Amino acid sequence: VAALMAEELGWSSAEKARQIKVAQEYIGEFGGPVADKRGATLKAATFTDLHDIFLSVDKANAGYLDEKQLGEAAAKLGFPFRSDEHRRIKFKEADRSENGKLSEAEFIEWWNGRNSEKSRLALHKTVMLDAASEVAIDKSNASAK
Repeated sequence: VAALMAEELGWSSAEKARQIKVAQEYIGEFGGPVADKRGATLKAATFTDLHDIFLSVDKANAGYLDEKQLGEAAAKLGFPFRSDEHRRIKFKEADRSENGKLSEAEFIEWWNGRNSEKSRLALHKTVMLDAASEVAIDKSNASAK
C-alpha cells in the first residue's frame, strides 16, 4: 500500500519510509503478539492477554517470573507499580508457593484477583445465601414451573 501511495502522491523514499514507520507504530498500538494496554481503565485481563504477557516477559522460557519480571508484566498491561516496594509487596502476595518464583497460574490468578483473601471474601458474600434467600429462590422456581 505504501508503494502505491508513494507513487501516486510523489513521495520521496525518505517520506515513504517515514509514512511506513508511522503506520507500523499506529498498528502496533492495537495488536500484535501483545496488545498495548497502557490506556486501559480496567485491571482485569483475559487469559490470552495474560498468557501472552507472561510469555513475552519470560524471555528465558524458565516457566516463571521473578519480581522484576512481574514489574515488566504489570507495565505491559498498563498498570505499573508505584514503587519498587509496592512491587515487592505484590510479588510476595502473588507467590502463593513462597518459592520466589511466579508460575503462569500464580501470575494469572493474582492478576485477576482470584487468590487474595479480600477477593475470596467478596465472592463468598456475593454467592452466600441465608435461609430466607433460599426459601425465596425455591418459591420463585416453583412458581416458574
